[in-house]
Amino acid sequence: MSNINFCEGQIHRGAGIVARWPGIALVIAKRQKNDHEAIAELFTTLGNNPEPQQLADIIEPHLDSIISLGYVAHTFNGLEAYVTGPIQIVVDGKIAVIGPDESVTQTTIDYPSQQLTIVSVQAPNSEPVIPYDLRHGVAPGGALTLTNFADVQQFPDLVDTAIAKKHHAKVVEEEMQSSIDTVAPQIQQSEDETQYKSVLMPTVNPLDLRPLPIADQGSNELDIGRVEVTGILCPRSHFNNPKASFCMICGVSMAHLTHDPVLGPRPTLGFIIFDDGATFGLSRSYAIGRNPDKPDDPSVEVLRLYEDNETISRDHAWISLDDWSVKIVDKGSTNGTFIWDEPNQTWDQLNVDEPVEIVSGTTIALGRRAFVYESVEQQASD
Repeated sequence: MSNINFCEGQIHRGAGIVARWPGIALVIAKRQKNDHEAIAELFTTLGNNPEPQQLADIIEPHLDSIISLGYVAHTFNGLEAYVTGPIQIVVDGKIAVIGPDESVTQTTIDYPSQQLTIVSVQAPNSEPVIPYDLRHGVAPGGALTLTNFADVQQFPDLVDTAIAKKHHAKVVEEEMQSSIDTVAPQIQQSEDETQYKSVLMPTVNPLDLRPLPIADQGSNELDIGRVEVTGILCPRSHFNNPKASFCMICGVSMAHLTHDPVLGPRPTLGFIIFDDGATFGLSRSYAIGRNPDKPDDPSVEVLRLYEDNETISRDHAWISLDDWSVKIVDKGSTNGTFIWDEPNQTWDQLNVDEPVEIVSGTTIALGRRAFVYESVEQQASD
């Protein structure tokens, strides 16, 4: 039996969400067919480390709004496969499970000898973007491939051990609670015993909380680095790019609406996902390199990259936010900055200090390091 925690998690480019937690790999494909608020609610319910044994029960209440989902989970019974909607699970090149349109298939499948892919039936030939490796967390992507199963047979089955320990703890907790329920009615509180009252803090909306200051910076610098841009409001008053087809927060269509431009703080425009899985939100610009100087501009943050062969220059490139656009700029690097040209299957080198605007899905190479840019905006073609 293989432990899926030790497998590489290769992300496929596409419109969707991929996620991995201990013992779990999950894909929600084709975002335009799913309810965005329901997806956000589902991931809030799942939390940081959902239990493989309880995953189906957590997902079930959300199926009316999320119609294209698949996962595999390492459970007591083996490798559990769960699919609903136009999605399939492919094991060693053969379809093991394919989702029905309006119901759920939940079954146990054999462990792969080589690889397993969770992918939409509408894009069965989707290829992973090498060398991105998702081990834990959530990322944009259209499909997810778990690979190198043959190389992890030697590892102990840690998931089984962890599940067994948690199951034992749960049994002990239930037994203790049963004892308390039996004894509690027999205990009478004396009249002179102190009465206690629980005092809880009021409920706080996480969106109202300010982020913690970046290390070595005072909290007052958060406002200094904030950039205001002109945008429009959706019917629910979410701030958006004036060219947006859909609201980046609630997903409502912005077409055929009359908008008055307003000035507001620029929101996070997207994410850059590096080849080692490291992800950075584009709420500000970045100076990227082996050890770049701290820019004078407070809206630009330093992002240090490490690479054993030293193909990254000290000051290699900038990710620059210009109004609502994201641009990449080579800063005179020794080994160059390249953009992958998908139609021609070639790498195009950037000229020094000439900004190039990039779109969602663009792959950038810096020396021997690489990242993919994914926008938070939902395009009309998604």
